[in-house]
Amino acid sequence: MGRPFLFCCPLTGLNVQARNEDDEPAPAGRARYKMFECLACRGFHLVDPSTGKLMSDPDGGKGR
Repeated sequence: MGRPFLFCCPLTGLNVQARNEDDEPAPAGRARYKMFECLACRGFHLVDPSTGKLMSDPDGGKGR
């Protein structure tokens, strides 16, 4: 079982829990985005599991 984390669905504004099955850390200073199914909107989002940030976040998905 992977490590659970939270991210905010950009469509509903709800916090969603997901599990990261890959425990390999991201390279220093870089984000590692993975696709997760959203339980709130039933869509898919690109999320960095180590931070919970979405690629579509206002910072443009640039790192942490």
